[in-house]
Amino acid sequence: MPKALQFQTNSVIYFRGNNAETVLLLQAGRVCLVSEDLETQKEVKEVLGKGEFFGVKSALGRYPREETAIVLENSIILSFTVSEFESVAAGNVGIIMQMLKVFSNQMRRIHKQVASLLKEEKPKAPDMGLFAVGCYYFKNKKYAYARHIFDHYLSYYPTGAQAEQAQAYIRTADAHIAHYGDGLAQAVPDEETTVNNTPVLESGKLYAEAQSLISQEKYLPACQILKKVVDLDEASLAEKCEFELGRCLFLMGKYEECIKYYTQLLAKKPKHASIGQMLFFMGQSHEQCGRAEQALSFCKKALDLTNDAAVKEDISAVIKRLGGA
Repeated sequence: MPKALQFQTNSVIYFRGNNAETVLLLQAGRVCLVSEDLETQKEVKEVLGKGEFFGVKSALGRYPREETAIVLENSIILSFTVSEFESVAAGNVGIIMQMLKVFSNQMRRIHKQVASLLKEEKPKAPDMGLFAVGCYYFKNKKYAYARHIFDHYLSYYPTGAQAEQAQAYIRTADAHIAHYGDGLAQAVPDEETTVNNTPVLESGKLYAEAQSLISQEKYLPACQILKKVVDLDEASLAEKCEFELGRCLFLMGKYEECIKYYTQLLAKKPKHASIGQMLFFMGQSHEQCGRAEQALSFCKKALDLTNDAAVKEDISAVIKRLGGA
């Protein structure tokens, strides 16, 4: 028999990439499926209504979920094992026809997107490979290497499409080397090395300051600093700070806010580097709010998506406490 599950608004039924073992039917409420457009990589949302199945393809095909399922309003979900769904579908032609219609529309859309991508893909100019190598060293603050590569670029392609940009990078690299050596100290505040007029490497100091405040249990000022680093949008630290913001909410006892924050973040970034730990804090937040079943579900998902041995041990301990295997 299918199992009836209850989900509250803003909770997550499953995330993109989760193992798919069940087919789900929305019995009451509303659910939004959030996926990524193959062609534009933009977020695609599909709102489901009462009586609609979802998670069918991944469950029957035995591959990970292709989308994240978010509850828009309190919902009741019927969860079928694959064998239960097959038994129900075998005796109901309407269900089979509904699935075929959905799958056909999806396959046509995917076919169009793939055809468009193949049609629009153009060979890269021969100079771009060398320029990209220079950019790699520059972004990793290996300025002497970057300068050497950009010099070669200008030697081989003096009128290349990126010649002007290469010259600008060389000037910036020279300034770094003259003032600080080969990428060992603070950035020179110019157009290439600042974000919102703030030196990029300043974010590292801000992150360290936030960690110090967290260790002193000064969570609110820590959140303010972490938010500033996220706004700077430096790739090396932004995701760490995004995770720490949610952890601070949990440590302050703001459990519902923690769940909502991480839910919205993972809807935007389903492949976030800290997804396992986020799910763990969401599970613990549900536990603190008295929702043991949802807490157990989130902790099990966290265990599947966490590689850190110490964190896995902590998650396993909570799962055991909640009565899980």
